[in-house]
Amino acid sequence: PRVVLESLQDRGAVVRVDGTDHEVSFAIPGVHNQLNACAALALALEVLGERADVEKLLAALAHVRAAFGRGEVLTLDGRDVELSLVKNPAGFRMGLLTAEQAVRARGPETVMIAINDEYADGRDMSWLWDVEFAGLRDEGVAVVTGVRAWDMALRLRYDEVPIGTVEPDLTRAVALLRQAASAADDGAGRPMRIFTTYTAMLALRAHLAELTDVEEALT
Repeated sequence: PRVVLESLQDRGAVVRVDGTDHEVSFAIPGVHNQLNACAALALALEVLGERADVEKLLAALAHVRAAFGRGEVLTLDGRDVELSLVKNPAGFRMGLLTAEQAVRARGPETVMIAINDEYADGRDMSWLWDVEFAGLRDEGVAVVTGVRAWDMALRLRYDEVPIGTVEPDLTRAVALLRQAASAADDGAGRPMRIFTTYTAMLALRAHLAELTDVEEALT
């Protein structure tokens, strides 16, 4: 392969291009996004041929930012809150892997999971059983919310993941998340991460826009 994601620590990566290593600091979070970036780079190299400027291409990739709700990072109560869209087992696995890397690099996070089963999410949520949640055991999940909150809570229970609160109402759940994040680490607070299905993400962004700056996005 011409392009290899050689190593990754949070958003810092070493990308090997034609045998030469390059350090890249990605603006976009997520292992899957960074793998996609390497695939895009490989395509660009093939299309451009001898006209390809590897350094400029890598610089361009480093500045790509997350689309709304897909690794989007907002600021709430003076701390980061990252929205991680989950729509299928592979995406949820990548989201969990990204969270594990962030915890290793920056310390624990306060986590909420929001699961809806509206048409755009898919009605059959049995795919949640194809995801392993053991990586959340150490810190647990502060809040589980959404239309299928109790289904998600049951799934976490089977993987022995501690749960703070089950609150199906998204607005009340955000308030509980903020409280849990503020109370963590003897009041010092923690960054927040929300794993969310599509319609829950839209509702959460609308509510968060009432609390902090949220970029307007077309849906």
